[in-house]
Amino acid sequence: MSRRPVIGIPTQTLQAIDGIPEGLPHSWVMNRRYYHAITAVGAVPWMVPLLHDDLDTLREIYDRLEGLLIAGGVDVHPSRFGMDPIPELGRTDDARDIVEMQLVRWALEDGMPIFGLCRGLQVLNVVRGGSLHQDIAAQVPTASKHDYFPTAGFARD
Repeated sequence: MSRRPVIGIPTQTLQAIDGIPEGLPHSWVMNRRYYHAITAVGAVPWMVPLLHDDLDTLREIYDRLEGLLIAGGVDVHPSRFGMDPIPELGRTDDARDIVEMQLVRWALEDGMPIFGLCRGLQVLNVVRGGSLHQDIAAQVPTASKHDYFPTAGFARD
């Protein structure tokens, strides 16, 4: 029997819990659809915690993976690509930036497969030295609409 490949999917910080003071630990979450998609193609999903301040443990986790899925989510902080934030910048997740960028660096060094979705492609771009528009509508007014958020009434299927 062959062994199924293990694909790491970094989590994100759940910042929407009312009553948690700024600076206190939050929960780590990720959309379960990514985990179902990984199992549907015969792989084993592994939820990677945001251990941004424990890179030794993060490396131990990474060493057990055979691929990465870097999912969509909040904006990459502009400091990661040498810019100051503009007022239109959306929410960011510092711990997620640190973890995903470190995992991507290691994966690029090792030739590990990386599948980037939306933010994941942005993370890969920034790690490779690229930059980003912080807000497409504000910075590229002629661009097509790209952000079809469920909170704005768009169903995700």
